[in-house]
Amino acid sequence: MLDLCLVNCKLDSNAEEVCLGIKGGKIVSIKKLPAHADETIDLNGQIVLPGLIDVHVHFRDPGLTFKEDFHTGSAAAAAGGFTTVLDMPNTLPPTNTPPAFREKLKIGQKKSLVDFGIHAGVSDLSHIKELAELKPASFKIFMDLVDGDFLLKAFDKIKGVAADHVISLHAEDSQLVQQCTRIMKKEGNDPELYAQARPPQAEIKAVEAAISLAWKYNQKVHFCHVSTQKSLQLINNVQAIGCPVTSEITPHHLFLDSSYLNRFGNLAKTNPPLRDKENQLGLKYLPEIDIIGTDHAPTPLRRRRKVFGMPRLVSPDWKPSSPYF
Repeated sequence: MLDLCLVNCKLDSNAEEVCLGIKGGKIVSIKKLPAHADETIDLNGQIVLPGLIDVHVHFRDPGLTFKEDFHTGSAAAAAGGFTTVLDMPNTLPPTNTPPAFREKLKIGQKKSLVDFGIHAGVSDLSHIKELAELKPASFKIFMDLVDGDFLLKAFDKIKGVAADHVISLHAEDSQLVQQCTRIMKKEGNDPELYAQARPPQAEIKAVEAAISLAWKYNQKVHFCHVSTQKSLQLINNVQAIGCPVTSEITPHHLFLDSSYLNRFGNLAKTNPPLRDKENQLGLKYLPEIDIIGTDHAPTPLRRRRKVFGMPRLVSPDWKPSSPYF
């Protein structure tokens, strides 16, 4: 006897309707006719998908749990059909040492409602070998926070002791971001200036540098939240000739452009920023991108207003209806 039978469902939009038999949490049969089961659910032609995987989330646990924790974040993931999440390391303390990594593992094992993995941060390179033994989802480097010398040393160290591991990158050139930020601060604090403080060229320059290192070390590199057409072109060009690089895009970079900084002010600030239509990666580029990651990074609305200032053109009682804010 089956535990559950899902009737009148599809495995893709063009397929005929079938019945799925489930026992012990696993699909054990796919048939045209329903089978006897303890419970039967009629899906009325809906599509059944495998559990989704989100490779890029910030559950804020530990240290920032007033924003989110593993329980609330994983509950939201499960509600949206995500059965596996990979959590980023920029928490308090950062997940960049073996003790911090083990502590976050314990937190996730206690609180998470879905399967999870953890990205390891990269700071003290002497920790790389022991972190690799804990099987992180990747080693995450924020290029906007490190210089080229550190990046080279990090690639060299990771290749030496954890050659089969992936390096995930927030690809924005730190020197160019700092230079442009200083210039834009003199112009004022309008939200639209934020996109110019972290211009497309900062991402493109970082992607070029990282591709050079990926070639040099034959190192697997994953580019998080790619946001410009040129960056994607660079990644795809070298990927096509064997460089082990992959790309990711977020929903907000797919659906929104920099005009939303004018509409929603500080609430539309992201790193990297939303791009203008000339540089933006819209939906038509989706077939060229390897994966979608949400970059889920919640912050209470009141705190965001307090830290970043009240957004222009938005009333104090306005509440965002989009999940991207």
